[in-house]
Amino acid sequence: MRKISVIGASLLLLALGSCSREKDTNPADGFVKMRFTAVVGDTRTAYEGDKTASWVAGDAISVYVTNGTDGQVVTFTADESLTFEGNVPAGYTTIVAGAYPADAAHTFDANGVKTIHFPATYNLEEGDDPASVIPLAGTFADGVMTFTHPFGVLKFTINNVPANATSFKFTTFGHRINGNYALDEELEDTVVDSEKSVRITFPEAAGTHTFYVPMPAGELYAESVISLYDFDNEILFQKVASKEITVTKNVIKRIAAVETWKKNEAWQVKYVYDSYSTSAEKVYSYVNISGTTGLYDISLSTKSYFDSHYGSIEGFLTSSYIPNRQASGTTPKSGDKNYYYNRLTPGGEYVMVVYGVDEDYNFTGEYNLVEFEVPEFTQRDDWHLTFRPSYNVNGTLYPAVHIQVPEGTSYSTANLKKETFLNNYGGDVAAYIWTRVNPSTSVTIRTSKDINLYFSSLDETDYVYIVYGIREAEQTGGNRILTYDYAVLEYTYVKPSDEPTAAYSAWLGKWTVTETSGDEPFTDTWTISAKNNNASYTITGLVKRNSWEVLGLFEEDGTLLIKAQKNIATTTTSSGYEATVNLYGKRADGKTYTGTYDLMRATLDASNPDAAMLTPPSTSSLYVSYLFYGNYTDDEGTARSVTWSKGTRSNSATMTRVVEEGVMAPDGWDEAAEDFTMGPEPVVVVDALPGE
Repeated sequence: MRKISVIGASLLLLALGSCSREKDTNPADGFVKMRFTAVVGDTRTAYEGDKTASWVAGDAISVYVTNGTDGQVVTFTADESLTFEGNVPAGYTTIVAGAYPADAAHTFDANGVKTIHFPATYNLEEGDDPASVIPLAGTFADGVMTFTHPFGVLKFTINNVPANATSFKFTTFGHRINGNYALDEELEDTVVDSEKSVRITFPEAAGTHTFYVPMPAGELYAESVISLYDFDNEILFQKVASKEITVTKNVIKRIAAVETWKKNEAWQVKYVYDSYSTSAEKVYSYVNISGTTGLYDISLSTKSYFDSHYGSIEGFLTSSYIPNRQASGTTPKSGDKNYYYNRLTPGGEYVMVVYGVDEDYNFTGEYNLVEFEVPEFTQRDDWHLTFRPSYNVNGTLYPAVHIQVPEGTSYSTANLKKETFLNNYGGDVAAYIWTRVNPSTSVTIRTSKDINLYFSSLDETDYVYIVYGIREAEQTGGNRILTYDYAVLEYTYVKPSDEPTAAYSAWLGKWTVTETSGDEPFTDTWTISAKNNNASYTITGLVKRNSWEVLGLFEEDGTLLIKAQKNIATTTTSSGYEATVNLYGKRADGKTYTGTYDLMRATLDASNPDAAMLTPPSTSSLYVSYLFYGNYTDDEGTARSVTWSKGTRSNSATMTRVVEEGVMAPDGWDEAAEDFTMGPEPVVVVDALPGE
């Protein structure tokens, strides 16, 4: 019965015929040809109109014939007239019963069919109907073989069958469903694996496929499995039944249609960050799941474990791990979330599988597999660290570290004694960095690519200075995220001598400073005195002011630097108002330099009495007027400003050492009526790190 025609609720009965001896052909010696017609009994009530059966030429049945004493089984085949014919041994001309499809393993006795054989494999050819595997038991009377359905049938419909699928397999959980069965036999428990499954091969064709699996009546346990395989017997799809299935005699049990696996590219997996827990003293790795809809579960494994245990996503999805195992708990996951694990191996390759489940953990068929690599720490050779025993911060020398990193780098820093580093972290930079990335830990994130960070104090011992990449997490909560890049500097701090160097001492004394860029030369006489050796000076005489002390800085390269300064002194204006004296600068375009902007810079050759005035990089102007300036509020509450003497400085100014004592002649000052607009305060990074 390779062709099935659907005609509602009725069955098509085949034309009746009589059994006769064929006299037109000559069978082999000792055999005679016999012919009969066959029909399928009325089963429309039991089969609910699922299918109507009809014979086709080539259908074969096993027929039991006797000579009155014993019997033999002969195969009869339907010809083009749909009449079954077969050659039987001479004398064995009494037909008793038959079984479809033909199978030498069927058994008979004088009463008819004794057992029907259910094979472990059915082979469907191109054009065969899947219902042709349903067995029939026939009895012979009055020249007609009448067949009935003595067993139950499960009907499976699978959508989206892959084009390379070539076989379907049904496996029970604890029941035998192939082998020999008496007509009234029911399902039995068994421990024989070979009798717990049935395979149906079929021609390759993508789309929807229907499969019929016959078996005795009874209750199938939950966790029966349907599977699809390719030509190489590699599994393509599998689904586990979560409930028991009732198999009823003479009834086709329709199983709900099943969707094969569908890869959902929208489900994404991303390794986001690691975090150190101070309470658990552990590092946790966080993996983000996004783009999910509905309920799902996840599985994480190393790529090597995944490959060796499953081989492919099909191998994983068909393993006993899922579905219906509630592997991750009793509640399916939902929504886009971060999931944490104990620290994953740095540099290790991992596989994350996200698969859809319903609230009972039944597999929905949707999945996605993402491979990712866990970052490992990398010591950057393009991050440069230099220790500076003496760094001038507004006239005071501090030990400092100079950091140079690529543009756009976000990083944090740490300084600790080498003894502490070895004792507490075993000399492992990564182990120390973990202690700095607890989400609740407050660390400074820097972006300056070229910066000096100075220390308030250091002991004279060995140190380790660490710079590590870190940024704020994109996720809510402001967690710190490592970039896994770092650089490390080991250095020994020895306090420098405070004896003045020759380069520092060369600036001490009196100097005439002459500016020739204007219409008339302008000359000041400066007195430069030591303030902090090798760091700063006290300068008087700017714009002929001897009583107001200006701070001069001694730079590492030997230059003299004067910055804009506040609160130099307090004085009284001619109107009797108290004002604070500041040293500011005004560029030719009118922009004012306040705060700590560079105003004047000069270089000196210690062997030459003259020094050269330079244009500070922060002003980049042909000339700057520098002035003593102050603010005050009058009796009416009006804010006013006052400017005392001012001078002009450009890169044409000269400084000449006064070898002999000169006479200072300070001029008076004048109160200015014009408004004075202050420029923006500069932003200066002055961070002190603890010297542990």
